[in-house]
Amino acid sequence: LDRLLRFSASGGDLSAVRAAESESLRGGACSAEDDSFWADIHEVLLGSLRLLKDTTRTVYFINCATLLPRGVLKPGALRAMLRKLRFLDGALGGGRSGTLPKVAVGGGPEVLFYCSRAPAVDAAT
Repeated sequence: LDRLLRFSASGGDLSAVRAAESESLRGGACSAEDDSFWADIHEVLLGSLRLLKDTTRTVYFINCATLLPRGVLKPGALRAMLRKLRFLDGALGGGRSGTLPKVAVGGGPEVLFYCSRAPAVDAAT
């Protein structure tokens, strides 16, 4: 989802996504193997965006160990999660940027949330 967010934010410019990731991983070096990988990634990203536009319902998994380390909310993780949820809200068919389907309950996309357990959080509190 992070890569899809970058791709969408760059207006579909794969070279911008590729450059950002290449620099952060190994100083910008590219190979023929990388070219093949990125050609495949481009197709996956385009297909993912098309799929989201045709979808009005999805599942989002929240890793509570990342969001609530040691039982305390981590603001940076919350901001990242909210950014992803805003993206999904606009990308899903029936989101604010799309037309609302007649069958949508409540007039918009439906996102089901599943949370993993954070082992350091006491379930009794």
